[in-house]
Amino acid sequence: MQSPSRSLRKQRRTVSTLTNRRATYRLSFGVSRRDANLIGHDQPFFAHWIALCSIFFLLNFFLLTLGAFFAGFVDATVGGGGLVQLPALFAILPAQSPPQLLGTNKLAAITGTINASIAFGRRVTLPVRFMILTCLTAGIGSLIGAQVTRFISPELFKLGLPVLLIGLLIYTLKHKRLGELSAVAPFGPKAFVQSCLIGAGIGFYDGFIGPGTGTFLIFLFIRVFRFDFLHASAAAKLVNVSTNLGAILLFGFTGNILWPVAVPMAITNAAGGIIGARYALWKGNTYVRRFFVVVVCILLAKTAWDGWSEVMKIANSR
Repeated sequence: MQSPSRSLRKQRRTVSTLTNRRATYRLSFGVSRRDANLIGHDQPFFAHWIALCSIFFLLNFFLLTLGAFFAGFVDATVGGGGLVQLPALFAILPAQSPPQLLGTNKLAAITGTINASIAFGRRVTLPVRFMILTCLTAGIGSLIGAQVTRFISPELFKLGLPVLLIGLLIYTLKHKRLGELSAVAPFGPKAFVQSCLIGAGIGFYDGFIGPGTGTFLIFLFIRVFRFDFLHASAAAKLVNVSTNLGAILLFGFTGNILWPVAVPMAITNAAGGIIGARYALWKGNTYVRRFFVVVVCILLAKTAWDGWSEVMKIANSR
């Protein structure tokens, strides 16, 4: 006959195992909390879900990694990879919390950005001190922007994004020679001040609002510093790394990264970033300019839809 203490320990181990099993199947792409709670109480139901979860897992795993690869490819060229990767995470993992999905997205995205930066760095020369200063101010601005979201909701500010993107698109289409020639040269004090302002401003925007950060960076590097599209894209990748790094550390310390999902997505995003950067270098400046216009149009459509949805939500709440 078992002692009461041994029986109690065995019961606790059984409950712990069952809880871990439920959590695993909730994470396995498609099992809701209610259905996961049935696991262990209804063995035929449990066996049924084993087969279904295996299919769902493989299908959704494939979709997530494919989406991460395409996001890395797009982001390496002109930015905007978040238009693909983040919606895919929210659609395929609806049971997970937004902070977990945002942290997973950030970790997967930064690997592609780093590898794209390395690929560009082998072929494109950038002013070192200028880029260090821009990245540092961008990182500080990103941390400040992330802190501001604790006190001010960024949702209303997103309503102005379509207006900014329309202006950016019109300016790019109107100036046919924009970004054709690179005037990257030794910078004076004025350029360093401008780099600090742009780095801090874009970093704050990335931490506070987020969408289209890489696209805005490319445009500003071309318009203000007269980079061509290839140099601007390479510079934007470095700044994106600095703005994302602080957010990843924050998400990691708070436990808001789904590591079983983030690691394979990071691998495929990195592969997409390498291929996207090499493809952009191979096709040249004209290809990057055209791709930039396409991504701006898609980003404009998405932000306009999000803005309209927010307006309707406010109207219905009244």
